[in-house]
Amino acid sequence: MPLTALALALGAAFFHASWNTLLARARDIGAFTAVALVVGWCVVVPVALLTWQLDAVAIPFVLAGGLLQVAYYGLLAAAYQRADMSLVYPLARGLAPVIVLGLAIAVVGLRPTLPEALAVFLVAAGVLFVRGLGRPGGATAATRAGTGRQGDQGRGALLAICVAFTIAGYTVIDQQGLRHASPFAYLLIEQTIPTVAYAGVLIWRRGPAPLRAA
Repeated sequence: MPLTALALALGAAFFHASWNTLLARARDIGAFTAVALVVGWCVVVPVALLTWQLDAVAIPFVLAGGLLQVAYYGLLAAAYQRADMSLVYPLARGLAPVIVLGLAIAVVGLRPTLPEALAVFLVAAGVLFVRGLGRPGGATAATRAGTGRQGDQGRGALLAICVAFTIAGYTVIDQQGLRHASPFAYLLIEQTIPTVAYAGVLIWRRGPAPLRAA
């Protein structure tokens, strides 16, 4: 792997872990998610406009990825409302690479070498091992913080598995779609869908007050 790609991958992993930590600790996970989506979208806009390139063939991939992102954010928020990050995050991120590999083989026709396949399974096993699937989850971070949300580790685990499938789905789709668009233009259009959907539904159901409070 080129050093630039490795650096970007490590940076993305750090950013993603930080985002999940903040989300899991938020008092109002739904409102925090909506605000984070809006802020992230605003940050991407100028860079996307400066580097704009989006072929028409990329549009189906962008739309499909955006819809999966809607499911991803909704399921992730629901999982953190029910279970601790120490259960949700390793389960979702540990299973996702294995599912990506399966989808890439079945849908894209990828033919990984044996070392590549073993590497994916070892990384996934390592992430899950750190968590310990047999260890009880205990109280959620939200409950410990005094937010009043009750932990439900079983449902949280099921939602985390669903999150893993959405991650795998949009990863495979984006890998194909980004062949026909610049990264930030693609990201802007794709993230517009969950941003509008998530923030719009939240405002419709609860009004704008939760967004201001978050």
